[in-house]
Amino acid sequence: MIADSAYHIGKTHFVCQDYALSGEKDGNPYAIVCDGCSGSRDTDIGARLLALAARAYLGWEDSPADRYTAIITMAKSWLHEISLGAGSLTEGALDATLLTLDVYKGMLRAGIYGDGVLVIKYKDAPELFVSEVVYPSGYPNYLNYKTNAIRMAGLGDRINGHVNTFCMTPAGRKDLSTVLIGNLPYNFEIAANEVSHVAVLSDGCESFVEFVQNETSKTEHPVPLVNVLNEMMAFKSFNGAFVQRRLQRFAKDCQAKNWAHLDDLSLAMIHLGN
Repeated sequence: MIADSAYHIGKTHFVCQDYALSGEKDGNPYAIVCDGCSGSRDTDIGARLLALAARAYLGWEDSPADRYTAIITMAKSWLHEISLGAGSLTEGALDATLLTLDVYKGMLRAGIYGDGVLVIKYKDAPELFVSEVVYPSGYPNYLNYKTNAIRMAGLGDRINGHVNTFCMTPAGRKDLSTVLIGNLPYNFEIAANEVSHVAVLSDGCESFVEFVQNETSKTEHPVPLVNVLNEMMAFKSFNGAFVQRRLQRFAKDCQAKNWAHLDDLSLAMIHLGN
C-alpha cells in the first residue's frame, strides 16, 4: 500500500487555498485534502492546520462525530497560538473542507466534510465509482461551523448537501443514486481488500474550462467532470510520487487541450494493490 498527494493553484487565484497530505502512520496509509474558502481570510493557513489536525487523529476508534470534534478543537487551539504572534488571524481561517482517507484494521475509511469528490476503483470492476458531494447553494458545510452555533443558524437551509454517485464506463457516465445529507458529513467504509485504489479531490476538479479562440474572441466552455477524471485518473504506475507525476503530466495535456482549472485543485490517493 502506498499513498501520495499534490495540489496546484487555480488560474483565477493569487494564493493556493488547497492543501493535501499523504503518508503512513502506524503502518497504515492515509490521504488528506483540505480546500479553504475563497470568501474567508487566511484559509490557506487554516487548510494546513486542519489537515495536520486530521492526521493527528488517524486511527480514532470512536464515532466520526467525536473525531471531527477533536480535529476542529485541535486546529482552533493551534490557530489561537499562531494569532498571538500574527495578531490578525480569525477563526474564519478554518473555513475549509476536510476530505480524509485511511486504512484501519483492514477497513478503508473515507470522510468528506464539505464538498469534494471521492473516486474508488474496485478490484473486481473495470469502472471507476464516483461520489460527488455538492452544495447547490454554494455554501459547503465546513467543519468550522460546528463550533459556532450563531454562524450555523444564520446559514440555515443554505447548508443542504447531497451526494451524487455514478460510475464511469467506456460508454460514458452512468448515474446510480442521489442521497440528501443536509448539513452532515459524508462517511464511507468498506473492506480494504476489495479496493485497488481510492482518491479524494477538492471541488477544483469541477472548475475546468476549455478556452476556444475564434477570429474575434476567446470563449470558455465547462469541461464535464467525467472527462476530467478520465484524464486525471489515467495512471501508468503507482510507484513513488505517482500522484505528483500524474498531475504534472495531466497539466501538460491540459495545456495542449486548452483546458484550465479556475479553482485550486488537490488530489490525495491511496493505492492498495491489484
